[in-house]
Amino acid sequence: MQGSTGVEISDVSLDSRAVQSGTAFIAVKGSATDGHQFIEKAIEKGATAIIAEQLPGEKKAGVVYVEVENSAIAAGYMASNFFGQPWWVLRAPTAKQPSPRYCTNSLPHSVITAD
Repeated sequence: MQGSTGVEISDVSLDSRAVQSGTAFIAVKGSATDGHQFIEKAIEKGATAIIAEQLPGEKKAGVVYVEVENSAIAAGYMASNFFGQPWWVLRAPTAKQPSPRYCTNSLPHSVITAD
C-alpha cells in the first residue's frame, strides 16, 4: 500500500465512468477489457484510492494505491464491507424469523447457483 490510510471513501466502483470524488476504483481484468487501462481516467475523475493487481508507474499525490493479488476477489470483499454486508439479509428463515424477505427461494435460481 502507498498513501495515507486516513482517506475518506464515499463509494466503490469497478467502472471508471462512474467514479466521482472520493471513490475507490478497483481495476479488474475482464474478458473483454482490462480495468487497469482506466486507472488514470479514474484518478482524473476524483478517485481517492486505486486497488489493482498492477500499480501504475507514476503515482499521484493524495491518492492511495493498494496492490492486490486478485482485484476481482478484493472487489467482492470491499463491496460487501462497504455496503454493510448485504448478503446477511439473504439468510434462510428460522423459527424466530419466518419473514419471506429473508428467504432465498424468491431469488432466481441462476443467482443462487452462480459460479
